[in-house]
Amino acid sequence: MTENTKIKEWYYNNTKLYKKDDMIALEKYIEEMDIEMEEINISADYTFHYIADMIQHIRYENIFKLNFLNICKNLSEYFPKLEITCEFEKPSLIDLQLQKGNATFKHDVYITITDNLFNKTYDCVVEYFEEKSHKKKPTDYDKMIHTQQIVDYYIVYREEDNMLGEFYHNMIHKLMTMCCTANRDHYTLSKVNFFKLNQDKPKKIKQQTETFNNIISFNKKKKFNFQELFIELKLKNPETKELFDIKEFIEYMEENYEIIIDLDKKGNSSYDTFEQIIININGDLSQRLQNYKNIYREAVRILFTSQKEIIELIDEINKKKEHLPTFINNFLLLHIMNYTNSFTLKEVYKNLKMIKL
Repeated sequence: MTENTKIKEWYYNNTKLYKKDDMIALEKYIEEMDIEMEEINISADYTFHYIADMIQHIRYENIFKLNFLNICKNLSEYFPKLEITCEFEKPSLIDLQLQKGNATFKHDVYITITDNLFNKTYDCVVEYFEEKSHKKKPTDYDKMIHTQQIVDYYIVYREEDNMLGEFYHNMIHKLMTMCCTANRDHYTLSKVNFFKLNQDKPKKIKQQTETFNNIISFNKKKKFNFQELFIELKLKNPETKELFDIKEFIEYMEENYEIIIDLDKKGNSSYDTFEQIIININGDLSQRLQNYKNIYREAVRILFTSQKEIIELIDEINKKKEHLPTFINNFLLLHIMNYTNSFTLKEVYKNLKMIKL
């Protein structure tokens, strides 16, 4: 059977794809058609692509799944320390451990983000509701309530909403936030948030991104290269109106602001020194310095809010995990009659001990 015949068969049989080989075949078929991809920039460093258009003989839910598979491939490249998986028509990890071999809810897209260093896994469920299938089944509400209690993030895309671009953009940002949370990395999240806050200001992004990223890097490394910063700022002596040389500026800072600038052999100084220079000296020494001050204030604010965002997400997930034992207990009480012998019941409890809370 040729790939083209297989694709058409999937379409006419209304097949929902979930096997890796099928997704590879679908991706190859789409590549041969030379379909135009939409681009999403999450920051200057992170770019993603997705297929937005309907394609003949392809059920869009399957394209939707392929998009998330490729998004997760990109995330794995951007966050190599994390183990990121994307599966289809699969139950959640906790459901799998609870039910082991029994029927359970399966999800269109199931994503896990694992930090092996802290032995912590975050999971995300994305459901795709086709317009023609909006007539709810009796189990739909139960599935939603059940899933919301046991996964870290749950969301539904309804085909009739026709807002794919916005949906993908928001989902990528959410997954980036979860990856940064798993890595405890508010520095990367700050770059992402700076871009998100200013995405409707392309001129600002072009002019300020490099400086913003430098400040984030200084904060992360707790040091900066003084000579590079000095050259960039082009500081003028307020008396002579001539450009300072490095020695003159160091003396000026000590005499007028009592700021001692100590440099190592590579010309680096501490981040505390950087902050003292940016905060204390008069912005009139150069226009670039005033701009730098403004970007510094924004960088500090975004660093703080990004750190807060990670802490709040961890807290939100931990609270959910706190209630999980109660949910599991209720689950067992509800399904206890399904376990007809003590051996099966022991297996269930054995699986519960393996669940990462």
